[in-house]
Amino acid sequence: MIISRQKLQLIREQEFEYNEKIKGTVDLVKFIREILKIQNETQEVIYLLTLNNKNQVVSFSEIARGGTNFCNLSMCEIFKTVLLSSSPKFVIIHNHPSGDPTPSTNDILITNDIKENAEMLQVEFLDHLIIGENDFASCM
Repeated sequence: MIISRQKLQLIREQEFEYNEKIKGTVDLVKFIREILKIQNETQEVIYLLTLNNKNQVVSFSEIARGGTNFCNLSMCEIFKTVLLSSSPKFVIIHNHPSGDPTPSTNDILITNDIKENAEMLQVEFLDHLIIGENDFASCM
C-alpha cells in the first residue's frame, strides 16, 4: 500500500487593505458591507471571518453557498478553516436574500452547535450575524 505525506495550508487568494480594529458588531457589519458585499447576493452565502487577539480581521472565506432560502453548512469546513488560519477568534456571517435578517430556528440551532464545537477546540466564537438588505441580526 502506498501512503502519502501531506501538508495542509490555506492559499491566499487575494489581499485587501483594511486597518480597522473590530470594536463591536457595528464595525463588523461595516466590514461585511464594504468588503464582502454579502447584502447584494441573490443566494444564501456563508462566510467565516477569522480575527487575531487584537480583533483585527486576519482572513475571510466563503464556506458555503446555497439557494434563495437555504444553505448547507459543514462543521468540518468551519473548524478546518479556523484552525488552518491559526486565528484564536472567528465570526460566522450569512445573508438572507429575502432582506429580512430575522434568525430562523435552524440558524439558532446551528449557532448552538458551533458554540459547543468552538469550546471543545478552544477557539473563541464571537458571533453569528445575519445580514439583510438594510439591517442585521445576531444569532447569539
